[in-house]
Amino acid sequence: MRRSVKTGIVGLVICAVVVVCLLVYPGLFEKKDGLPPKIIVNPGSVKSVAPTNGAADVAYDAARPVNPTYGLEKLVEGYEKELILDAESKSAKSLMITGWTKRKKSGYTRWGSNAWMKSPEYYRKLHTKALVEECFSRGIFQNEMGIYNKPMVGIESLRLFHNGFAELFGREDMWEGILHLYDHLSAHLHPEAELVQIASASGHLDALRYLYLFPPLKDQVKGREKVFLQAHLRVLRKFQNYLNNYDPMRLGTERSRGFFREPCGIASVALLLAKQVDPQEYAKLEPAITRVRWPIEQNDEDLKSFIKLVLNSLDDIALD
Repeated sequence: MRRSVKTGIVGLVICAVVVVCLLVYPGLFEKKDGLPPKIIVNPGSVKSVAPTNGAADVAYDAARPVNPTYGLEKLVEGYEKELILDAESKSAKSLMITGWTKRKKSGYTRWGSNAWMKSPEYYRKLHTKALVEECFSRGIFQNEMGIYNKPMVGIESLRLFHNGFAELFGREDMWEGILHLYDHLSAHLHPEAELVQIASASGHLDALRYLYLFPPLKDQVKGREKVFLQAHLRVLRKFQNYLNNYDPMRLGTERSRGFFREPCGIASVALLLAKQVDPQEYAKLEPAITRVRWPIEQNDEDLKSFIKLVLNSLDDIALD
């Protein structure tokens, strides 16, 4: 009896603490920054549907609550505006890097890298295209982009603990390596590929969008947006071909195709790039794309229709 009373009191105390935290720090348990790692369902009223990315407000429809371009507005803003950290953020970043550096000096490693990671000199000798292929041969990049509230924290983690990414992020031709990745990774998106290849390639392709918030790559991409747009449209065509021809029974997944939200991430970056290439044409076509909404159930036809819409809309902008 005493134990149950004591447990009840402890439970009430915990609930009270949570309530106070929510009142004092209303954003405490929210995702702070960066793009959402998954397609977001926007529940609630018309006002809760966000963002509209400049298009007219889209009335909330309980039957079709999923926005495949969710996060586009933040992505565009992050690319177009200079990242300026306030004093508090700078201090927090400095403390984080200092703490990680101390742990690294004491022998701490990540991802079991002590068993496979090569020396800085090895990565330094690689051509940039070979370097990115080696860096992205494991699932580390997409995992690091997904586990932190701020993707740039993942970038710092890679820069500090992975000799290959440390080399890549410091190269002046990093853009050539990243551009190469779109064709290199999407080559795995064919109907005969194994499920693990499809999931790994599509996951990395989606996670690459975070690099467009990374100042060193942003600076290198600017002025080259059209060639990056062309690469994104090639990837969308690979997804399109796969959806039209894959056999779920061969994969042993019944209805699953091995991905779903990932083409939406590629499409969002393509829209960002199209806006830089031809702002006036982008302003005309953007509302029709950002108004698209889906039901919660994942449906191949919805995804195929969305990819087709994006390709038809952006092909002319990407022409040389």
